[in-house]
Amino acid sequence: MDDSEPARLRVAYGTSQRPKPIPRGCFLIEKESELRVAGLRVPTRFDLKNLVVLPYTLSAFMNAPGELGMLKPSPLMGVLPASRYNDLKRAADEAKLTRR
Repeated sequence: MDDSEPARLRVAYGTSQRPKPIPRGCFLIEKESELRVAGLRVPTRFDLKNLVVLPYTLSAFMNAPGELGMLKPSPLMGVLPASRYNDLKRAADEAKLTRR
């Protein structure tokens, strides 16, 4: 990769519509404190069987809200709460098994 290419991120599909039940290869963020850390407003299920690779640019993440609904200089909305790391690993392992 040369310096003119932006970094790329692998992004999991997330949905807040009918987040339960939680199928294999998915995990849910639903506790209020975890939603805040993750930059989410409502419980959201992430599907690690449904991934896309996106450039880490503002245009790729234009709809990512910042504080008070304004865009920040970075498209970062929040971070995965440490309390969900094990759920992420489990879902990733399940997603690998279902892709075979």
